[in-house]
Parts: sequence; structure tokens; C-alpha cells
Amino acid sequence: MGVASASKQKGPRFDENYRVSWGQDHVKSSIQGREVQISLDKDTGNHNELDFEFLGNRQGKPYLVQTNVFVNGKGDREQRVRLWFDPTAAFHGYSILWNQHQVV
Repeated sequence: MGVASASKQKGPRFDENYRVSWGQDHVKSSIQGREVQISLDKDTGNHNELDFEFLGNRQGKPYLVQTNVFVNGKGDREQRVRLWFDPTAAFHGYSILWNQHQVV
């Protein structure tokens, strides 16, 4: 795809759906804001985060959700949960409750 055809892309710009809350100097956009490049270094990497990932599924196998909690860059709290339903069958809402003592 050349520059001319890329500039004709339709759809929202990154800043229409997302807000950079820190590290603005590590985010660069191009193609009228429709592509974003993020650079990480030792100062801007994700030190605290909650991971919530649906793992791939083979037909007939249970769906899995993998979670992890990173605090000060250290994880080691990984868990896998077998889902009792097909998460692709319909829209589902998920919630995370957290405080200084626990993540639920």
C-alpha cells in the first residue's frame, strides 16, 4: 500500500477512541492519526498492569482466559480459567474490581 492509498483510509483516528495518559513523547501517529507507533524503554514500560487475555481455541476444546497482575514490573500471578460458555457466541460484559488488597 503506497502513501497515496494509505492516506485515503477511512475510519476513526486513534485519538477519537483512545487517550494517551502518560508517555506522550513515546507515541507517534501517522496517516492522519490512523496508525500509531509506540516506543517503550526502561522508563516507560508497563510497570503496573492487569492482563486479561482470551487464548486461542481448537474446535471441541474449552475456551480459556489467562490473567496476570504486574506490580512494579513483576508478574508471576498468572492464572488460567476454563470458561463454561462460548465467549464468541454473543456480546459479554466483563468487570474487574480492585483495591489495595485484591483484584477480583
